[in-house]
Amino acid sequence: MLAYQPYRVRCGRCGVRVEQVPWAAQWARVTTALARAVAAHFGLDWKTVAAIIREAVARGLSCCRWRPLHVLGIDEVSRAKGQRYLTLVYDLERHRLVWAGEGRTRDTIAGFFRWLGRRRGRSVQIVCCDMWDPYVEAVQTHLPHAQLVFDRFHIVQHLNRAVDRVRRQAWRQLTGAERPTCKRTRWL
Repeated sequence: MLAYQPYRVRCGRCGVRVEQVPWAAQWARVTTALARAVAAHFGLDWKTVAAIIREAVARGLSCCRWRPLHVLGIDEVSRAKGQRYLTLVYDLERHRLVWAGEGRTRDTIAGFFRWLGRRRGRSVQIVCCDMWDPYVEAVQTHLPHAQLVFDRFHIVQHLNRAVDRVRRQAWRQLTGAERPTCKRTRWL
């Protein structure tokens, strides 16, 4: 197994840049040599190999016996440049991925709840997600008995925005002589 963490450089002009490596495409999870070897071994295009893997995973998941889910986590991950996302649902008790869907829409999260079904949904007690409306609405609609918990990252983000608004209002009310005492206090 090859484990390598590319260098990241912050440029004042162009932002954060990540080192390119010759053995893998940008954001790839496997090396180009492995992808070519698998495709060549089977005499297939790499897109065909990816479709076969997707189908095999779906078949394996359909045969898997699921223990009751009690604590779920719902989040999205950026899949590629240009606002392309995957919606991920985790079993937070067992620390494993339960479901993944293309996109970050109401239809995507509705697809998870169709997969989950009403019977399996009854065992869910807690759902942790960010404050994005489609997630909140879907959880409240499909799991009305479950306790909805917002992740702390988004809670802190909202609190920081509120503190910043109050700080700006206070700054506007200060006179010219009082302002220097409050300078550079934003991150205290």
